[in-house]
Amino acid sequence: MTSATVAAPPPAPSPPARRIGPLIARLARPEGLALLCLALAAITLLGPTAPTYDPWAWIIWGREIVHLDLSTVGGPSWKPLPVLFTIPFSLFGDDAAPVLWVWIARAGGLFAVALACRLAWRLAGSAGWGLLAGAVAALALLTSTGYLRAIVPGNSEGLLIAFGLWAVERHLDGRRGQAMVLATLVALLRPEAWPFVGLYGLWLLWRDPPVRKVVLICGAAVLALWFVPELWGSGRLLRAAERANHPNPGSPAFADFPALEVVKQWAQTLTWALLVLAGVAVGWALARRRGQRAVLVLAAGALAWLLLVAAMTQAGYSGNPRYLFAVTAVVCVLAGVGLARVAQGAEHLTGRRWPPGVRVAVAAAALVAAAALLYQPRVIDRQLDGFRNDAALTGDLAVAVRRAGRERLVRCGQAFTGVYGVPALAYQLGVHTIRVGVNARPPGVLVTARGVGRMPRVPRGFKPVATAGRWVVAMNCTPPPAPPPYYAGGRLG
Repeated sequence: MTSATVAAPPPAPSPPARRIGPLIARLARPEGLALLCLALAAITLLGPTAPTYDPWAWIIWGREIVHLDLSTVGGPSWKPLPVLFTIPFSLFGDDAAPVLWVWIARAGGLFAVALACRLAWRLAGSAGWGLLAGAVAALALLTSTGYLRAIVPGNSEGLLIAFGLWAVERHLDGRRGQAMVLATLVALLRPEAWPFVGLYGLWLLWRDPPVRKVVLICGAAVLALWFVPELWGSGRLLRAAERANHPNPGSPAFADFPALEVVKQWAQTLTWALLVLAGVAVGWALARRRGQRAVLVLAAGALAWLLLVAAMTQAGYSGNPRYLFAVTAVVCVLAGVGLARVAQGAEHLTGRRWPPGVRVAVAAAALVAAAALLYQPRVIDRQLDGFRNDAALTGDLAVAVRRAGRERLVRCGQAFTGVYGVPALAYQLGVHTIRVGVNARPPGVLVTARGVGRMPRVPRGFKPVATAGRWVVAMNCTPPPAPPPYYAGGRLG
């Protein structure tokens, strides 16, 4: 037997570390992180889970589109991207659809935190402090005031930040077509993104002919998905803008100087240290310039978004602090980069590169200090209490409607509840949002909750028929007496 015919020995199994390394690398990619965030978000569903005001409307619209009976009158402003999820979710039943949307919204919020870490790490460069930059950016975003309160009950800000940061990464990778698609998803979540996405699309039409078709398709999709469903559901192309121009009480729009108020309220959601560190990152980029274009463009974009929302609030729009979460995310990323620059500068002042052990110790100390500065136990506890309370109210509302009889309630007439409970009650009753009002009068049904803010009391003439938890269902199905005839022009009419 010759050596040529001798079978080669089987390859030795690779050490576990070598097998784990590629797995970690795959998980660290955006696609792997997205899957991981979906899994983590699914685990959170074991805790309190209930949508808030706007998400209930998106879930209703998904169900109505499936039944070819869309009505956007009476609800919040139309928003296309969430409804693209809630349409298929509605096929899983009335109980599953809200949970599925909350799952996606929470996964988006976690994904945004992960991408903030990735982008800050990348922008910090090869100075050796990237991990510190990423950890601080993620921690800062997760603990920023209002972030958890927004994403846990199903608001879309986490998805907006995630798609926006992912679009930045794709652009930096030279994948401009993918960046345009991701930017379009951002434009399907907030109209404030339109100028930025539009300018990017125009730049691509000029600089990158191969992606022109993608840009044109994305532009057509934005226009069609924002305006065609609104025309179908309300008969008015600009109904969403009209609704946004009627802010709720307490909005910055009612301040003496709304633009200044919205900036002030946004600044209060961040600590001064984050703003200072973000300023360090921008200052470093201005001083160095070479290789720092991404930092400067991000900072300029965030400032432009802030000024745009301030100007819109001055013009009468609500100026909700949630509209500025994209700015907050950029500040958190830049703050992470800024801390890395501080560490890099300290290392440079010593005149030599620090040993790995010293770097690890400094990074750990900086991260502990950042956590102590950013973590606010009282704020987190208050938000967790709010989640539990909202989830309990949502569950009890479904029980109250079931005990009273959904069909019986719908036949009685108009339904009424508190201003923030309108879409949740409409979903439980299976009616259009416009069928639920806030000023109870017969014939109709009042569904109210004891001890809950802005919930009406049971008026005289309404008889309680069912209770569940703090909810009370009261009915008065007797039509009110007809008004006396109106005397005009010498005749009764």
